[in-house]
Amino acid sequence: MNENDLFKDWEPEAQPDRRIRLILDNQGSKHSVTLRKGVLLLIVLLLAGLAVYLGAFAFRGKRAGDSERVKKLETENKFLRDTVDKYSAELDSISARLDTLKIKPPAEEQDFPYFGGGGPSGKNHLQVNPGLGAKLSAVEQKLVRIKLSLGFNLAYAVVQLDLPKGFDKRGDGIPSIYPTFGVISDGWGNRIHPLTDELEFHTGLDIANKTGTPVYATADGVVAKADAEPGFGRIVTISHTSGYRTLYGHLYSIKVKSGEAVHKGQIIALMGNTGLSTGPHLHYGVSRNGEALNPSPYLNRIDSRAGLGQ
Repeated sequence: MNENDLFKDWEPEAQPDRRIRLILDNQGSKHSVTLRKGVLLLIVLLLAGLAVYLGAFAFRGKRAGDSERVKKLETENKFLRDTVDKYSAELDSISARLDTLKIKPPAEEQDFPYFGGGGPSGKNHLQVNPGLGAKLSAVEQKLVRIKLSLGFNLAYAVVQLDLPKGFDKRGDGIPSIYPTFGVISDGWGNRIHPLTDELEFHTGLDIANKTGTPVYATADGVVAKADAEPGFGRIVTISHTSGYRTLYGHLYSIKVKSGEAVHKGQIIALMGNTGLSTGPHLHYGVSRNGEALNPSPYLNRIDSRAGLGQ
């Protein structure tokens, strides 16, 4: 047997095709491209690397821009703090000068130690730098007292509330008692909202207890609203003397109606869990001429007409 007879029925094994064929169809016109797997993998890696590089470049550019903006804001913030301190010192000097001239605010204004004055800072609570907000509020209060001393007619000067004829007054008309019994579960100031997880300024006090706990009017006044609104659920707001107003939110039920005159200590509602709430509690707010005030000093304030029924 010769060599040709030995290998005449042998055929070489089929080699695996290491190429990938891509077919592009352009409106019926087909084109094919054949690439080796290694070449295609290299192209994919190059494209991925380019994407990562471009993303990192864009991120570095954004961070650089943010960093520059933060530096500018810090510079402006320092300038504002220094300016507020300067104006505060100047107002102190003016007040001292007025004292030497024996010029003081009207006596009726001096009777309200918790007078806050309000102003722009009351409506723009600073979340990043609340200390600056407190300084602005202090400056506004000093300016208010100086203007009152000089006889300016301010929008938030003392205003008396018109109560029904023969109304049996139970105090001086300014909030001065706890609105309900319970535990203060959240205070006045910056906080993370328990439901939205967002930073906010809480303009009131939360007092927690069981649903149905009585809620009391904290001063004589007239019910301005007895209804429901988004967030607070069922609410009652009461207008008091001297521009004060109190708000009672998240109520289970309301026992008064709009326009009704109420006495200090009168049950006006029952505590509930309505609106945006995590459990039974009362949201209690105090404001004066539209400016929110910290309710804490009014919880046990000494009433100038101490004692109910006087």
